[in-house]
Amino acid sequence: LGVPGLYAYLLWKCRNAIRTRRPNRLSRATIFLWGDYETRCFWWEPFEILRRLTLTGFVLISTTGYSMMRGLIATLISIAFLMGLSVLVPLRSKIDDALVLGCHLSLVILFVAVLVIKGCTDIPDYCAMYGMGDSPLGASLIFIVYAVCLLGLSMCIAFAFAVIALRRVTALRLNIRGQSSPPDPSLAKGRRFHLFLSHRWATGQDQMAVLKRQLQLVLPGSSVFLDVDDLRHIGDLERYIDESQVILIFLSRGYFKSRNCLREVAAAVAANKPVVLVREADFAKGGTTYEEARLECPPQYRSFVFDGREPITWHRTYDFQRLSVKLIATHLLAGCPNYRKHKFELYYRDELTCESLTLPSPVGIYPSPHNAGAAEFVAELATVFPVASLAQSPSPPSP
Repeated sequence: LGVPGLYAYLLWKCRNAIRTRRPNRLSRATIFLWGDYETRCFWWEPFEILRRLTLTGFVLISTTGYSMMRGLIATLISIAFLMGLSVLVPLRSKIDDALVLGCHLSLVILFVAVLVIKGCTDIPDYCAMYGMGDSPLGASLIFIVYAVCLLGLSMCIAFAFAVIALRRVTALRLNIRGQSSPPDPSLAKGRRFHLFLSHRWATGQDQMAVLKRQLQLVLPGSSVFLDVDDLRHIGDLERYIDESQVILIFLSRGYFKSRNCLREVAAAVAANKPVVLVREADFAKGGTTYEEARLECPPQYRSFVFDGREPITWHRTYDFQRLSVKLIATHLLAGCPNYRKHKFELYYRDELTCESLTLPSPVGIYPSPHNAGAAEFVAELATVFPVASLAQSPSPPSP
């Protein structure tokens, strides 16, 4: 009981950080316990470990000599967890939820089969009473056929989920307008990273982790430097800057007060690296204004960092965040040798586009004088549609 008890204690200590989505050191260290679960079910992992220990150890110890009781307890525990999974749906990924439910259903069927076959072996006429013959062979064949059919159905469902997931991932990827092939980010000689994420750890770590995952999802093949993933020694920051094609500066509270951030800025200035500015706008998450960041920047770097550059605002709302990621990806590709001298426009396949509205044939609209505002509305429509397509009718249409 020590392991599930320890995990439960750790989750209890960091429960507030998980629920409020304000990570601290302990919640980051224990993310392997709760990261795959919905926030409302962050406590599920200790119970899952306790279930495994019960099925593989406690039941064997407590039911020595009572094999039927052992199978019955295992069946009841599996049914209870199957019902809990069906009601709570604790995992973040729907595919993971479906796979876990399938595994628990298979366990229930397996334990029921064990009980039936054991009964056929130990109790006379047990199988015959259920029409399965005089030996355990009939019961075994029934469960084997059932298991094969269930396996085939599970494979079909898994394949369908895989196709749906692939289509979703494809829709999330960025494309270049006017080109059939996907973007192909390249690296110049001596470069290892397409983008370097320069940020203050206290007010930008979580945002940059999200950004790196998003960029790698929408722009396959992109190599993004993030300190927690790629930094081997703090003394090599300047070398990592030199090995990166574009430098992203994440403007958050206290960025220019960080010694390491200033080292990264100084290295970018010395190497004359292309720079893209991204600003945290949420003050509760360490946000800052453009004016505050500019004043905080040391004078010797201010012109290089800010002049002629409009910062991209970092959003948390899904659709706005996709736009931020697209703008950042545009700067990333612009720093690649194969796109540096070409104009291009990135787009998502499922994004909304602005197009001119047209009508297939001329339409006349009669605004009733008894309907307040109708005439003004028709006049506004006429400014949007071509005059030849839509016009205000002076009289009501004939019946």
